[in-house]
Amino acid sequence: MKLILPFILLLITTFAISQNLVPNPSFENTNYCVSNGGDMGAVVGWEGYQASPDYFHTCSPDPWFSVPNNWGGYQMPATGDAYCGIGTYNDFGTSTNTREFIGTFLSSPLVIGTKYYVSIKVNLSSDSFIQNYCATNNIGVSFSTNPSNPFTVTNNAKVYANNIITDTLGWTTVSGSFIADSTYWAVLVGNFFDDINTNTLIVNGNSNQDCFAYYLIDDVCVSTDSLTCFPITTSINVNSDKPTFSIYPNPAFTKLKIITELPINRINIIDVTGKLVKMIVQNKKNIDITGLVSGIYFIQIFTEDKTLIQKFIKSN
Repeated sequence: MKLILPFILLLITTFAISQNLVPNPSFENTNYCVSNGGDMGAVVGWEGYQASPDYFHTCSPDPWFSVPNNWGGYQMPATGDAYCGIGTYNDFGTSTNTREFIGTFLSSPLVIGTKYYVSIKVNLSSDSFIQNYCATNNIGVSFSTNPSNPFTVTNNAKVYANNIITDTLGWTTVSGSFIADSTYWAVLVGNFFDDINTNTLIVNGNSNQDCFAYYLIDDVCVSTDSLTCFPITTSINVNSDKPTFSIYPNPAFTKLKIITELPINRINIIDVTGKLVKMIVQNKKNIDITGLVSGIYFIQIFTEDKTLIQKFIKSN
């Protein structure tokens, strides 16, 4: 019994650490049903910093803040019934470095020297009502040891998107890992880079339009386990009762063949850390994987109304 007890305690400790350290990661838990813009007080555990980040939930009595229809357009959540919205860039008038951030306390502080995996899901909102016709890069995640301080641009983030995210239909996963260099207590989401270091793109084709970029945020994850933050959520059909596609061979060396009758809009190949390593925007059934290093990957198939995923092994 003396030998078994420490082993059980080790298992419990390992299990606890490997879970998502972000409480209420998809903003499901509410203090009340939101009915105003900039009301982050409705979200249990989360706060808004700078300007006025927004909260959207299916329970809202106001159509401007409901889900899936709201003032930012139409978007289903990546998970559950809610998401938040933040501005990542705004050059209206004389505005400079105008940003919005959301943040929350972690369930336990990060341990110095430990590797953490991070992921968030983002969706570009583009709608005539709030004139958000711009996309940016740099949206990501940072951390703080003193979350009582207001958060501003620092030209530094632990994990962020180098590319400009323009997808207004689906959710894009921004993910990565880092070694904790401090006992951070809070996680923050936003664009932490100033205007000079942020790339922008007008997405409605009007080059004379001011740039106001607004993104929806869902599924914030921080964990010591890469699979905990891997982009598989309840909104993804992971080979349920009747699989609608299959792949072979598996393991595969140079080619991966997709067997399905569904029309394919997009294909993502993602490694075990959640990093997108290959994307194909066409209805293609034979995938060249010669450029991938050997290891475990996930292939993500986007159809008109489904997102499907399977695991495969790239062999030598």
